Amino acid sequence: MKAARDLSEENEALLELEIVRLEGELERAKRTGEEHRKAAITAATKVHEQVSCAKAAFEAEASRWNALKLNAVIQDKEMLENLVEELQQQNAAHEQELRRCAQEL
Repeated sequence: MKAARDLSEENEALLELEIVRLEGELERAKRTGEEHRKAAITAATKVHEQVSCAKAAFEAEASRWNALKLNAVIQDKEMLENLVEELQQQNAAHEQELRRCAQEL
């Protein structure tokens, strides 16, 4: 009987030690989990900042290209307007030449 009681007390002591050990592991796991959560938030924040910077750079580049395209269109328009004016002047000169020739005939 005494041996059974001693065994029971020993098992109870071992059980208490196991509970203390498991509680310690639980606390360590909680701390580790909190550290991982903070690290994940920090990493996500950095990624968000990088994405924001990349987006801003992309938008700036797109804006620059749009400005270049607009300038090219404006230059093409001006060139075409100059060409039309030149052709109108040539046409007027040819019409004058035709009238002069018609009068001579």
